[in-house]
Amino acid sequence: MQTILVPLDGAASSEQVLPFVRLLAPALNARIVLLHVFTDPEHEYAVVRAPGPAPASDGAARWLREQHQRWLAQHRAIEEYLEARAAPLRAAGLTVELCIELGLPAETIVQVAEQQQAALLVLASHGYSRLRRWAAGSIADMVAQRVQVPLLLVRADTPTPPTQLGRILAPLDGSVQARHVLAHALVLAQRTAAELVVLQTHAPAIEDFLQADTTPAAQRETLRAHVLHAYASHFGRESAARARVTAVIDVGNLADTVIAHAAAHPNDIVVLAHPPAPGARRHPGGLHMPQLFRALAAPLLLVPGG
Repeated sequence: MQTILVPLDGAASSEQVLPFVRLLAPALNARIVLLHVFTDPEHEYAVVRAPGPAPASDGAARWLREQHQRWLAQHRAIEEYLEARAAPLRAAGLTVELCIELGLPAETIVQVAEQQQAALLVLASHGYSRLRRWAAGSIADMVAQRVQVPLLLVRADTPTPPTQLGRILAPLDGSVQARHVLAHALVLAQRTAAELVVLQTHAPAIEDFLQADTTPAAQRETLRAHVLHAYASHFGRESAARARVTAVIDVGNLADTVIAHAAAHPNDIVVLAHPPAPGARRHPGGLHMPQLFRALAAPLLLVPGG
């Protein structure tokens, strides 16, 4: 069974991911780990060390006992919070475990993802808002730059997802990273029976106008055939025959094309490579990621480049 790691900080924005987790966990046959990172660097020693008996006049020992009791009370409150969020998921038949850690949010999330061997990390864009004073940038940005597992990034204002995924958009740029994107998009589409839309763009060239056999229709058919071949390689010919695959070919900047296409055809999830390969300035990751995140309503599944 795979693992989906879900960091929650108590804010409503961080809980925006839960409907997506409830949707994806059964499809991926995954257990869910709800994580809360308790951040208190000033009192870290006190909260993790249970002080021994000491005379009442010993101010330092008394302070340690008070801080440790404070930590235990906060730990119980955090556990109750996570249990309340786990209850609806368990009622839906999902396996849910709780995890409470002490540390800096971004670093701890990445560490726990590695320890749990998570297959997917699901994170809200505005989670850990009260803890931003400990970070140079947003928690989501810091995690995205460090984590080595796929990251589903959900905006705080993202609408509640449907009961079943209908459409997955996977922009491809012909790079090695695009193969990682396609592999993850294929798995997600096959497990959820969603339509997979692959979008490929290229810069206009004189050859496009001189070669009669390089029509957009021919390019679309070639791209679709390539995706169906990959589908069959992963899941067999019968599964590929049932697959809903749409190929889109366009000319221009990939990020701008993704935004325009998504505006005309709403998607449930957009799968992107992240971080971009060195020099891939037109890739949807990197310089274009903030632009895409602001413009797209759908969650972004960021796939490590490998």
